[in-house]
Order: sequence, then structure tokens, then C-alpha cells
Amino acid sequence: MSHGWGASTEHARELYEQWFGLLPPLASASTDVRVGTIGVFWPAMLWPDEPQPGAPATEGGVAALPEPTPAEQPGAAVAALTTVYPEPEQQLILKQLAALLNDQSSSPQALAQFHELMKNLSETEPQTIGLEDSGPLAMLNEDPETLAARFAAALDTAAEQATMGDSAADGVPQAFDEGGAADLPDIELADVGQGAAGGIGNITSRLWNGAKEALRAFTYWQMKQRAGVVGQNGLGPFIADLAAGAQNLRVHLIGHSFGARLVAFSLAGLPDGDPSPVRSLTLLEGAFSHFAFAPVLPQDPARSGALNGMMARVGGPLLACYSSHDSAVGVLYPVASMTAGDDAAGLADDLTFRWGALGHDGAQEVGAAIVPLAAVGTRYNFAASHFTNVDASAVVCHGGPPSGAHSDIVHPELGWAMLSAAGLAAS
Repeated sequence: MSHGWGASTEHARELYEQWFGLLPPLASASTDVRVGTIGVFWPAMLWPDEPQPGAPATEGGVAALPEPTPAEQPGAAVAALTTVYPEPEQQLILKQLAALLNDQSSSPQALAQFHELMKNLSETEPQTIGLEDSGPLAMLNEDPETLAARFAAALDTAAEQATMGDSAADGVPQAFDEGGAADLPDIELADVGQGAAGGIGNITSRLWNGAKEALRAFTYWQMKQRAGVVGQNGLGPFIADLAAGAQNLRVHLIGHSFGARLVAFSLAGLPDGDPSPVRSLTLLEGAFSHFAFAPVLPQDPARSGALNGMMARVGGPLLACYSSHDSAVGVLYPVASMTAGDDAAGLADDLTFRWGALGHDGAQEVGAAIVPLAAVGTRYNFAASHFTNVDASAVVCHGGPPSGAHSDIVHPELGWAMLSAAGLAAS
């Protein structure tokens, strides 16, 4: 199992203990199989004002997510990112970004400076990014005021979605569309001027909040790229080494958020020609493109997803568990991927489809089946080497803004689905 955007080894270990702790009562008592568990630790990042995944569960088995600690100043969370941006020039940039957020100047030039510093924090070469995951690069060239306004509107939408998620947990019917899609925010033109050159008089605190959220999305996007590298160049070869020394080894991969990308990309790190030891893949609120496994990208039919062909390296089912209450991947992820101009003015459904994440609506363009997350003891009919999109919205629905239910993953129902895919569920 791989954690997502959690920087702390301690919190990742807590997540693993809780997740793996769910499984023994649900698993088969067969003496023919010995089960071992491994948690992956990798250099990810969690902003200090975000809830940690893997919170203690309530008596009903629902993960009770901790409230984020309020920052004394708006820039405090940014200043705390030095552990994952260790270079001296990066740490200087973080200090300057935090100072601008704390000051919240009404000058358009200050917002433009914030945007320029954000660009200088980038550590990813554009040519290394797959087309389906390249959207956030557009943030680097977008007008700072327009970018801040988009994310300010996204925060409003995320707050509304989180409120709806809490209502769902209380048994109140929700008004999501048939596909479970979140409504993407419209840009409030009153918040946007004519660009820094024209000036808008005052940059509001709302726009500064939007700028901070844009920075959060951009730094998370860079962590997503790291996850792919660690998966393909680290976990994949590690699994191959394990299999070489252990006859009849069966590997079942589980990943949350960016950790879903990490375990998925480990498939690309397995050696060509050798039989794959991987027998199931379970992605929980995956924070990467829902077209990653697609043989053809709808937005560019001449190209395929970065993991095209990798489904064949899983000798059992592939699950993509998603929730309409996950604002991180249902609202902020596609908003981060919008570009200025036509995309920003387009239909929300088109944008969600083009830039959507697995954690929002599952794997797309791969012929995936769709089933609801079922109660413990329910028998699933998962197909080997094919995706099944598991709608977990009825269970994964707890969490406040900006991420909504993104971290609400400690549930027996999810453990049962994973064990069913692995062929290890109690009969």
C-alpha cells in the first residue's frame, strides 16, 4: 500500500496500521495462504492545514477526520513546506511566498510577484509530463488575477460540496447529477481585472486565498510527478526482486490519492517479458488522470494514456474507487487543469471529462464496469485484467473543505472490496 500526499512517516504508518487492521476480520481463514503487508514510504507532502488520512475510526467504522490546525497567519502553511523543498533557493522562494500571503497587499503587482515566485518553484521539466496530466502547467502562464479568481471560486464550490457531503452522512438526499459530477465553479468577473497592466484597484483577500489555493494545487501536482517516478523506478523493480526470490508470490497493490499513481506506475517498472506477480490493483480516490490507462485519448486520438497496456500486467481485477464528495479531485483537480481562454469558458462537464481524475469518476475509455460499493459480505463479480469503477459516494462522504472526502478511506466496505479483488475475502 502507498500513502498519498502525507509528508510524515508517522502519519503514513498510522494509515497503514488502520487500513491493514481492517482486513483480518474480513479475510478468508484459509491456511493455504500466508498474507503479509508492506507500506511504502515516499517523499510526498501534506500542507499543515490539511486533514491527515487515516484518522481514528468512530464506533460505526467511519473515519473521523481531524480538523486542520488553524494557521496563525495565511502564509504559515507555505513556510512549513521547507522539508520537501530543501534547496536554498527553494526555501528562499517559500519565505517570500509566505510573506506575500501574510501581507495580502492590494497591489496587482504583489499578486504578479506571487505568481512569478510560484513559477520559479517548479522542479518539473514540461517534456516529462504525459498529455493527460499536463494541465497544471498552464497555471504557470496564466494571468495571475484570473488564476486567483478561478481558485477562489473553486474554494467556494469545495465548501458547498463538503457541506453536501456532511448532509449525505446524515442521510439527507443529495442533488448530484446522474454521473456524480461536481459542479465546477464559474469565474466571478467582478473579481478579475484587466490584468496587471490595467490594474483592478485592489486585490482582495478572497483573491489571495485563491492564489494560495493555486499554489497548493501546483505543489501537489509536482508531488504527483514524484509519485510516478518512485513507482516506476522504485516500487516496480522492488516487486520484481521480491518475485524473483519467492515462488508463487501474489502481489496486491493498494494506493490512495497520489499513492494510487505510485502503485499504478509500478506496473510500468516491472521487467518486460517476465510474468507479472501482481494479482490485483485497488486505487482509492486516485489523484491522477482517469485516462491514464486509455489506449486512445479523447482530446488527442493520436496518443494514448501514460499507462496504456499496463492493465495486462495485473493478473486479476483492477478497482478504481471514487466518490462524488471528493472535492480535491472533483473540483480542485480539474480547476487546476483549466487553461486561460477557451477552456476556462467551456462547459463544466467537458472540463471534468477532459481533465478528470480517477478518484472522481473512475477509469475512463477502458471499458470499465461500474458498481456501487457494497456492504461487507456482498459477492462481487470483478473481471481479471479489467477495471471496475466502484462508486463509494454513499460511504466516502466525510470531510471539510478544501478536499472534502478525499481522505475518508478507512472503511470496512473498501477493505472488503479490495480483499474480494484479491481473492482473499471470507466466504
